[in-house]
Amino acid sequence: MGIGNGAVLAAALVLTAGGAFAQADDWAGLYGGLSLGYGEVHNDLSHDDTGTGGGGGPQDVDATGGTGGIVLGYNQVNGNMVYGVEGDLMFGGLGGTVASGGGGGNHSVEVDALVTLRGRAGVRVGEMGLIYGTAGLAGQRATVSHSGAHPDWTQNYVGWTAGVGYERLLSNGARVGIEALYVDFGSESDVHTPGGPSAGPGPHALVNDPSGTIIRLRAVFPF
Repeated sequence: MGIGNGAVLAAALVLTAGGAFAQADDWAGLYGGLSLGYGEVHNDLSHDDTGTGGGGGPQDVDATGGTGGIVLGYNQVNGNMVYGVEGDLMFGGLGGTVASGGGGGNHSVEVDALVTLRGRAGVRVGEMGLIYGTAGLAGQRATVSHSGAHPDWTQNYVGWTAGVGYERLLSNGARVGIEALYVDFGSESDVHTPGGPSAGPGPHALVNDPSGTIIRLRAVFPF
């Protein structure tokens, strides 16, 4: 083999290896992007008496609506495995109202913000696809309102989330996909003293146990 042919072969090997590393690098490293989707958070409201005042029966309020937000994450690649950590912050118009029993007005819930911090692990499918599972922490900030003399209650909740997703690599290194998450925000309570002629004589605790699902489209770009 001549020097010229050897140089051509060496160059071809370098280009081939470089292409393999570039393909891996398409999934590795820092990335950020946007998400857009739909969520439904089921709020299981109940009143636990802490005094002599009656709190009424349970109320179920579904807060539904669109969500949109930002995504930030980091991936590492090991063969066909892609794993890393990801966080996101979502805002939207999730809300709902139901009529309280016994002429007690309405209960409403408005979700102001949603946040997750999750680990991700997936398997590459072909050259352009990734199927993954994800799990970690989830939080929300929500306001519960009861028409009449009851005060509004704004609370931060912290729980957990788990889900699955699919991403597809585009030619420019960006990735688009779809993701479904189940979220459970734990349970929180607020003790308040209602007023007005229909209120009981003592304070009671309003308890909320929210959980639900989020389905969203996403587009992320490498840094």
